[in-house]
Amino acid sequence: MAADRTPHPALLLPVLLSLALAACATNPVTGKSELAVISESQELALGAEAHAAILQEYGYYADPDLQAYVDAVGQPIAAASHRPELVYTFTVLDSDVVNAMATPGYVYITRGLLAVLDSEAELAAVLGHEIAHITARHAVQQMGDQLIGDILIGTALASASSAVQSTADLVKTAVISGYGRDNELQADALGAQYAADAGYAPESMQAVLGSLQRYEEHLHRVSEAEGGPSPGDHDLFGGLLDDWFATHPDTDERLRHARRAVPSDAGDVRTARAEYLEQIDGMRIGADAAEGVIAGDMFYYPPRALAVRMPPDWPAANLPQHLVMQEPDGGAEFRLGLISGLDWARACAHAGEQFGAPLREQTWGAHTVCAAAHGAGIEALLRLDANAALVFSAEQARGQTAAFEAMVHSVREMTSAERARIRNLALVVRTAQPGDRFADYVPATPRADAHTEDWLRLINGAGPGEEPVPGAQVKVLSLQ
Repeated sequence: MAADRTPHPALLLPVLLSLALAACATNPVTGKSELAVISESQELALGAEAHAAILQEYGYYADPDLQAYVDAVGQPIAAASHRPELVYTFTVLDSDVVNAMATPGYVYITRGLLAVLDSEAELAAVLGHEIAHITARHAVQQMGDQLIGDILIGTALASASSAVQSTADLVKTAVISGYGRDNELQADALGAQYAADAGYAPESMQAVLGSLQRYEEHLHRVSEAEGGPSPGDHDLFGGLLDDWFATHPDTDERLRHARRAVPSDAGDVRTARAEYLEQIDGMRIGADAAEGVIAGDMFYYPPRALAVRMPPDWPAANLPQHLVMQEPDGGAEFRLGLISGLDWARACAHAGEQFGAPLREQTWGAHTVCAAAHGAGIEALLRLDANAALVFSAEQARGQTAAFEAMVHSVREMTSAERARIRNLALVVRTAQPGDRFADYVPATPRADAHTEDWLRLINGAGPGEEPVPGAQVKVLSLQ
């Protein structure tokens, strides 16, 4: 006899109670009733909380003119959307990752994506896509899906509103997880319509997707050349890349869908390529040199004109608080930071207390250092002046003491040639001259690499092997 799989009434009660606590609301885009685990005011409040977390993660690009320009493009598109009554905040993020994102009331685009786009109409299409996530309440839909899933597996909390456990959940949904295949395709179609309604060329969404497809191909070429991680794992100018391709459907599928969604009665439209290029002219590319630059096995810190040689072949990451170097086999980890406003003697004593062993002052090469080793750890403070010191530390450093001391010994002043080359990179717009090659647009700096020439072709809409067209406006790189 088959087992009776009908849930016991007592087991269904928590499900019914949880669903009763969740209200239904009309979706502004579809006009259909759907589960709404939070109200509109709660939705917008979560967006405001997430805003601070996203700025902390990606950084705010401190260019008031560019920020104002993106806002000026975005506001008319928002006004043409299904939720024009909302207050929309548009932000350029200080990141080279190629991405755009949205949380309720907030739309973001990175410097990396601005470099890839080629006109104001393409920018409008991207902003329209992200506005569509807000108007269609995709974040709220995902929260509802999560609630139902929790209920079905018996993990739902006492009320529907508590299904959103923290702002971090919303950030993860919007930035890391994406909104799902169907929602992304819907946002493409809505974004194209919103941009067209605001007066922009409706086929611009196709142009954006074409550029993203070329970017994906560029990443494949980089990956094949280096025999390393899969495309999307690394940014051209260093750092992990959580980009568009990790959070959106297949680009070919999106292109096919976007062609069907292009409005046919757009009338007079704007592309505004010249206006767009004027706005991004001078935009920084890559991390700010003032935060330090990794070039091969060297670390440069221009604000104090310091150069440090890192252990060869150790992967390194320049994080906001310190430089981290990892032994290739995953054993030892070295860190380097800077402290200022200190009293040297008290700083050494305090560091010793924190380290659990007294730090003794000594002379290493040309520098005064207080250092100590304890177990598998090493700590060293290198005095720069009366108020500042470099802080070196090592964990799991057995067998790497010599490498640690060599790193501390290597600290020196940057040469004049290094100061000239270790500067910020900027995107500059110029007119291509007869005989120009993209190789000519790669500046002499360790911050450019073997793939920079290919990247320049990408952002200029040129294929592999193609060169600039004389008389055309092209994006090039220049040292600031």
